Amino acid sequence: MAIYEPWRDKIAEPLARDHFVQVYRDERVLIEAISLFAGAALGRNEAVVLVVTREHGDAVEESLARDGFDIPTLKTWGQISILDAQEVLSRFMVNGSPDEARFKAVIRGLIGEARSARRFRDVRVYGEMVNLLWSDNLPAAARLEELWNEVIEEHSISLFCAYSLDGGGAPDRVFPPQLRALHTHCIPLEGARA
Repeated sequence: MAIYEPWRDKIAEPLARDHFVQVYRDERVLIEAISLFAGAALGRNEAVVLVVTREHGDAVEESLARDGFDIPTLKTWGQISILDAQEVLSRFMVNGSPDEARFKAVIRGLIGEARSARRFRDVRVYGEMVNLLWSDNLPAAARLEELWNEVIEEHSISLFCAYSLDGGGAPDRVFPPQLRALHTHCIPLEGARA
């Protein structure tokens, strides 16, 4: 697996308030991208919040451990948090739509926890909640991206999210323009190679 330039640099060193998205079909590409994003942050003394599926969380932990990171210790220090995307999503969804006040309270809490130790320069977030929504509820996914943009501005964080183009059994699935427009950068399928 390899992520092509310039996308490799964008993933490893996002600017504050960047909100970029990876579209993917190959899970290995996604795990490499998340691991690059998280590993670069950990190496730069930044805090990382990963809101992922359990499978992706386990795979990223294994990848980071292979790269020499002591994940249990980093979790204890509060430098990395790995949370279940479905569980976090359930905290703020109301009648099939993200509730703004609940969402902002949940995210404020997650970012606050990461910053509470005051030993980490910045906070990076990777999230898969929108990927869980978009197949069945595109308006909810779009609204969640809008809310993320508000949180990014308020808390000066960078956000990396991803959308699987293999969901729903549609081999010709494309990333909707209304979702693409809600991001500062879109890493195309061609940005990575197997």
